[in-house]
Amino acid sequence: MEEEGKEYNWYTGKWEEESGTSTTTKPTCQKCGGSSDMDWKYCPYCGGLWEPTNGREI
Repeated sequence: MEEEGKEYNWYTGKWEEESGTSTTTKPTCQKCGGSSDMDWKYCPYCGGLWEPTNGREI
């Protein structure tokens, strides 16, 4: 499913041009510090809330 030179943005649901810097900031759990590529509302590891990423309310 990976497209050459593009990366999937889970926040917009679209493929975007890959930039030199990582634009996809993984949400990080405030409780256990775990992170995931998926767009969970809660941490799949401990059930804690994610820290907001990319100015998006989670």
